[in-house]
Amino acid sequence: MKAILNNVRTLIHFREQEIQLEFPEFPTHVKLTERRRVKGKRGEKSVMINKPRFLKINGQGIYNRTFEKFAQAKMISFMKQWLKDSIERNPDYKKIPGILELNYPLSLSCEVHSPINYGNYKIKAEAEELLKPKSNSASKWDLLNFGWIWIKCFEDFLTENKFITDDSIEFLQSTGSLSWKNTPDINNRKLIFKLSWKEK
Repeated sequence: MKAILNNVRTLIHFREQEIQLEFPEFPTHVKLTERRRVKGKRGEKSVMINKPRFLKINGQGIYNRTFEKFAQAKMISFMKQWLKDSIERNPDYKKIPGILELNYPLSLSCEVHSPINYGNYKIKAEAEELLKPKSNSASKWDLLNFGWIWIKCFEDFLTENKFITDDSIEFLQSTGSLSWKNTPDINNRKLIFKLSWKEK
């Protein structure tokens, strides 16, 4: 169960009044450093070891300011680049800007597919693999804390890569809607972003 997959190909579904962008196996963590500093035993200096440092992707650490600035910037940059790389593996992405340009204003929502105990998955740093939590572990993760940062990064990605003119109110008049669907197998996790518009 890999935490980060760099060869994901976005599925694009064109509907009558909506475009759905389906991102399979979204990354659960971001690698911050290849090496990390650990405290030495009493009286000894701290040392650097060849063990990567990871951060689980979520928006709560930004909201409550527990993420250091370096970690926050690294996470956001990684998320936007991952979205870009994934969608550009599907040549149909080139059709999207022209369709959206004819249908402003837009609405944006996101559908999260994951196990109900997603919040309890941890990472085995050396192998970059996810460790499955105990089957009876409580599910206390918060959908909004997880999802709002994905929606914000997706909006920025759309603007920075000229998929939409801007994410201002003139062009995007409904955003931030999140829903969740249970997907017991972590390998089947996915994000589905939906860009929709009203009939003209």
